[in-house]
Amino acid sequence: MTKFLFEPFEKIIVKNLVHEDLDNLIHQVVTNRARFVYWVNGMIIHIPTLIHGAGKPEYQNMEKGIQYLQKVVFAKFPKYVPSITQKNCVNYIALLNYSNNDKIKELSNWIESHPIWKTIPEPTRIGGINIDE
Repeated sequence: MTKFLFEPFEKIIVKNLVHEDLDNLIHQVVTNRARFVYWVNGMIIHIPTLIHGAGKPEYQNMEKGIQYLQKVVFAKFPKYVPSITQKNCVNYIALLNYSNNDKIKELSNWIESHPIWKTIPEPTRIGGINIDE
């Protein structure tokens, strides 16, 4: 009989935390062909790349319970909806409601505890023109 074990990472190291406006976040998700992001605690979280499999040291860290996230992108989005679209565009992404996921909730609380949470993200720009004006 197979024995299943749940061993969550004990430490997650985020190398780059980015506060984006909603349209920029949607554009990044679509460009990365992810098509979905996590929604929790009034924010959208996108983790475009994990640092894993790069070599023996990274694998040894994973065995020790350490995960590296190269980049975490977030945007404030107070209310959950199943999907959102980019302004003046057909790009859309699905929001996965992860309100019941303890690790994603911990990540959102961690984000809110950093000064970047209080910043105002750069507005969406196309061809040097601010489309929010």
